[in-house]
Amino acid sequence: MAPHLNKGRAPAPAKLTRHNFEALAELLIGRLDEHDAGNTGNAGSSILVATKLQLVEARTETKFAQVDGKLDQLIDRMADLQTQFGALDTKVTAVDARVRSAHSATIATVIGAAIGIVGLAFAALAIFPGH
Repeated sequence: MAPHLNKGRAPAPAKLTRHNFEALAELLIGRLDEHDAGNTGNAGSSILVATKLQLVEARTETKFAQVDGKLDQLIDRMADLQTQFGALDTKVTAVDARVRSAHSATIATVIGAAIGIVGLAFAALAIFPGH
């Protein structure tokens, strides 16, 4: 954009994304290689090597930042899973307690019913002794 169209201000720089950075780095390294192939002097060659090293270092730092971000996401997901497993353990413990309580109530009901049946049998024998 021409400065006169932007009220004398310079255009805003484009946001540098990982894809843009890698493309820019590849372009610069390619251009430096082309320049280096035609350059026979040592001073220019050392500058090119230093520039290439800086580009490679910047690319490596970008990759490390990406890996670090992915590790942070993984750690967050693991923490979420740990919280979910804790909640699940609490629910399983509550269900186990209810099952044990229901089991005890069932046993008490069966024993009570058996005592009631035996009592009815004795009552029937007492009422009808000869039959």
